[in-house]
Amino acid sequence: MLAALRVVPVVATIHNYKLACANGTFFRDGAVCHDCAGGLAVRAVRHGCYRDSAAATAPVALAMGVHRRAWRSLVSAYVMISASQRDLLGGVGLPADRVFVRYNLIPRRARPQARRTPTVVYAGRLDEPKGVHLLMAGWDSYLSRSEEPGLSLVIAGGGPLGDTVAAWAASRPSVAMLGTLGSDECAEVIARARAVLLPSVWEETFGLVAVEAMAAGVPPVAAGHGSFAELITHGVDGVLFAPGEPPALGLAIADADRHPQQYETYGNLARKTYEERFDPERSLAELLRIYRFAIGNPA
Repeated sequence: MLAALRVVPVVATIHNYKLACANGTFFRDGAVCHDCAGGLAVRAVRHGCYRDSAAATAPVALAMGVHRRAWRSLVSAYVMISASQRDLLGGVGLPADRVFVRYNLIPRRARPQARRTPTVVYAGRLDEPKGVHLLMAGWDSYLSRSEEPGLSLVIAGGGPLGDTVAAWAASRPSVAMLGTLGSDECAEVIARARAVLLPSVWEETFGLVAVEAMAAGVPPVAAGHGSFAELITHGVDGVLFAPGEPPALGLAIADADRHPQQYETYGNLARKTYEERFDPERSLAELLRIYRFAIGNPA
């Protein structure tokens, strides 16, 4: 029995950056951080990256170092959920011939027949890594450029910055907060929008909301780093703006305001991207191919 167990292949799907980063995000003190990307997470202890505590981070960093050899040698296939995630974890030293990129499976969705409204939507957690401060500053930048803004901002979600966002929204009639919505309600709000805003200041390993917007025929407007840069083709099926820069987000929103027909075209092409790149049957076939590789090439 033990002999048989030793040849059972292991397939590991990696959803974050925890193989190299103590907090799993490559993000600290409000900015992207790659200090530990190329080696052991020693600096993470100094920064207290896990739970804002050096004492809590120390055993995490130690475990990462101790188990790194096992991660390199005992896994038959590694599944990364974007090429950008694979590249950022390159310093871990995983065997390249066993590393695969497969996007998260998105269930097949019919394109909703919804009437467009002059809104842009943020749907997600209200916290710092998701770029909520950037969202607010970018919206204010848009308002400062427009004598008569033609768009409203709809915010769906909750989180630790909820009270901060609510206080900010209270003095801006152009902003509506819907709170946390069910998946069907959120999909309906997205389907009516001119664009969906994704201001994340951390490098997202996979942009689920971006793909959900594409499925609805709505173009994503996203920070141009992390997985967004490979999921979205700028000026074709969405828009990418300079990460972390409120004026760049403000300009992108103003562009959506001035060119509704162009964004309708982006949305149509976004739906085409969804159908071609995120087909669930193709995704399942790719997963089975990875499993077959692992069975045929056990570590």
